[in-house]
Amino acid sequence: MKQVSNKSLLSTLLAIILFIACSKELSFETGAAGAVAAGTLKDTLGACQEIEVKGRYVTDSALTDSNYLLVKVNFTSAGRYKIKSDTINGMWFADSGFAATTGIQVLKVKGYGKPILPIEVTGFLTMANSFCSFSCRASVPGGSGGGGGNVLDSTFFPMTAGSFWAYDFFFNTNSTRTIDSLTVNAYGDSAIINGTTYNIFETSDGFEYYFRKDKKGNYYAYSTVDFDYITIFDSVKDFVEYRFLTDTAKAGYTWESPEMDVKIDADWGKAKAVFTIMQRDGSYVAANQLFYKVITVKRTILFKPNTPSTIDYFKILEGNSYYAKDYGLLDQDIIFSASDNLKTTLKRFKVN
Repeated sequence: MKQVSNKSLLSTLLAIILFIACSKELSFETGAAGAVAAGTLKDTLGACQEIEVKGRYVTDSALTDSNYLLVKVNFTSAGRYKIKSDTINGMWFADSGFAATTGIQVLKVKGYGKPILPIEVTGFLTMANSFCSFSCRASVPGGSGGGGGNVLDSTFFPMTAGSFWAYDFFFNTNSTRTIDSLTVNAYGDSAIINGTTYNIFETSDGFEYYFRKDKKGNYYAYSTVDFDYITIFDSVKDFVEYRFLTDTAKAGYTWESPEMDVKIDADWGKAKAVFTIMQRDGSYVAANQLFYKVITVKRTILFKPNTPSTIDYFKILEGNSYYAKDYGLLDQDIIFSASDNLKTTLKRFKVN
């Protein structure tokens, strides 16, 4: 019988110990990596968080590393995750990985496939039991279309044909609320007034409104200087063009409208509006969803009667308008008094 030396026995024992130790370590790592992460695409209020679409999307061109989504995910437990979209216009987005910590993380979800048609489409991104929508627009080679964070019209006041916005009017007086509604349609019609071309918006009660935008991010109305789709003057002599929004301006920027001749009750006089950018890149809830990149504009309407001529301009009305990038006017909160205000809140919409 062959004897085993103490040295050989020691070597064998060391090998066994190392094998067991490595096996335990390997088993631990495999178990952690096998855990499935829990998380959601929505915020604590249950609204979808913003999905940013990055890159340009060109028909018949395969997506590259520059085509992806930036997605906020609120992880509630660590582990492996999978996130993917449906297939839209020949494209899809997918990613998988490991979340080592909980809390909100921004994921980069890579794009695959190639766009088929030069159109805008809406897709749904899914993770676990949550899903949220995003929009992606493709262009022909050499065109100007692209992705870009739920891009619909790259404007804070879309005027594209076939779009509509339905608003509910909430009038609060001493906690008593009455409700009215109005639908605004952009049919693609235009009008030339004083040599300037305006897009025509037609409301469900038969009125027309005229808007335009220049290439510097300025938005104009040819109308009265009171709030959109609201009439507070008893009579006016003529409309004026005024700027109601500048999407490149910083918070605190202010400007005035031209004067116009108006009648309030029995008094004729001059009216004008003062506009102030109160907030940029804000958020606002309307139409049962949370909108990002919202600009808040305060509008203060001033009046000066013709007689007596010694009276200067004084404030008759003030309120805030909320404009969302790619979606337009979300709400107007017009303040009459501490207990009396009128809200024009978006309830349904379609933006082409």
